[in-house]
Amino acid sequence: MIRLLVFALSCPALLTACNTNASVEDKQFCATFARNAVDQYNKAAKFPACKKYIDQNRLRWQPVYENHYGGCLSLGATLSQNEQSIREGQLLDCAR
Repeated sequence: MIRLLVFALSCPALLTACNTNASVEDKQFCATFARNAVDQYNKAAKFPACKKYIDQNRLRWQPVYENHYGGCLSLGATLSQNEQSIREGQLLDCAR
């Protein structure tokens, strides 16, 4: 599962191109997910205490919208929501 996540988040252009059957709802969900992920990264980057999380997982914590969008399309809503929840929890821990 970890290898799939790493591949999915590191190859968004390929995955987006291959996933032409994504529904409108999936695309809308993933667009929102990607915007939120970039916003969360930008918030975390402002706090020195958050650097530990960014350094631990640069796939989860990155400012590239297309990577988050492509990863979301390939992984689906459940795993993407899990990633968002992890980022939210880490932000609560370090952004003080």
